[in-house]
Amino acid sequence: MVVRHVQYTVKPGKMDEYWRLQEEYAGRFTSREGFGSLKVFVDTKNPNSVFSFAEFDNEQAADSLQESELMKEWGTVLTPLIERWDLYKQYTSCESKSLRPLNE
Repeated sequence: MVVRHVQYTVKPGKMDEYWRLQEEYAGRFTSREGFGSLKVFVDTKNPNSVFSFAEFDNEQAADSLQESELMKEWGTVLTPLIERWDLYKQYTSCESKSLRPLNE
């Protein structure tokens, strides 16, 4: 499993537009082969700070999305709404096929 954490600050007054567009793109991201899940959070203490948490089956799936036309389109549409990029981390934890939820 590959996990990608990204944190960024949305420009003041642009959060509603950001969320509308992010929801539109989220469905397109998660329908890609090898994409596990996407969760997007907002910081309650700083309502312009967004934290996304994405899981991929493997590094190839993560790289495929990063290099895709879909990601380039996302960047063209959403980057103008972003004031600054605060954090980007990606790491491989284990093969996702070997994982199961604890309560199953």
